[in-house]
Amino acid sequence: MVWLDWYNYLKGVDGTKLFFPISQGNYAPILLLSRIFNKSYFVITVIIVCVLSFSVAIALIMSLSKDKLNAKGICQSIIRLLHNPHLVVSLGITATLILSPLVWFHYYLLSLVPAIWLLSGRHYWRHSSKAGGLSILLTSNVPISLVVFLFGYVSIVPYGVASGLFFLWLGVLATFVYEQGDIDRANFLYEKSHIDL
Repeated sequence: MVWLDWYNYLKGVDGTKLFFPISQGNYAPILLLSRIFNKSYFVITVIIVCVLSFSVAIALIMSLSKDKLNAKGICQSIIRLLHNPHLVVSLGITATLILSPLVWFHYYLLSLVPAIWLLSGRHYWRHSSKAGGLSILLTSNVPISLVVFLFGYVSIVPYGVASGLFFLWLGVLATFVYEQGDIDRANFLYEKSHIDL
């Protein structure tokens, strides 16, 4: 019964209790975008879910060569995506942070997992480490603190911190596209070398 009371307190009558205000330290991208566009949380959440889903679909399609751009190729690309635990965890953490209604500043520490994975330097996409580093830099609030110190724009802090997730999402998806494309090219060259022999 205690958990039900706790849930009812958090949910609230209108379902928006989890959206603590930005002034109390809630840096949830959904909350920030709803403030920018002056739309309800629900509308922004639906739009962001559609954008994230569309971007994953585009990445799956872009990862395929022209001869594999069919249902079988797309299914194989999805299977490859799901067999890469680093990629799946990175996408999951980033999507959770983007879609969560409550993101305290310290929750952004979770973004270090995919960012450090991008920084590892073992990816085919040459800009993966830049995307990971930029994400860490923005979510750490270092450059934004400098702007606040020099110009006094305190209100940009949550937006600057949340913008690091954008680079993280793009970095993870681009890394998937390049890795799958290189795997397909390597398999093609391997098959071709065996045919020629």
